[in-house]
Amino acid sequence: MNAIRYFREKESMSQKELADAMGLQPTSISRYERGVRQLSVDKAKKMADILKVDWTCLYDDASDGSGKMG
Repeated sequence: MNAIRYFREKESMSQKELADAMGLQPTSISRYERGVRQLSVDKAKKMADILKVDWTCLYDDASDGSGKMG
């Protein structure tokens, strides 16, 4: 599973909710999750703050939640 999707779902957020929090369109989140579009470092850091994870975890496949901060 894609790391962005994994952590988004772990926070019980929809693509629309994450997109709204980031000032993006839901289609952008979908493209990041499908790997159609590459997440910039700036956007990764903003997304990581929202999802409460280390930003570098968003570039990996996530399965165990080890990137969870807290």
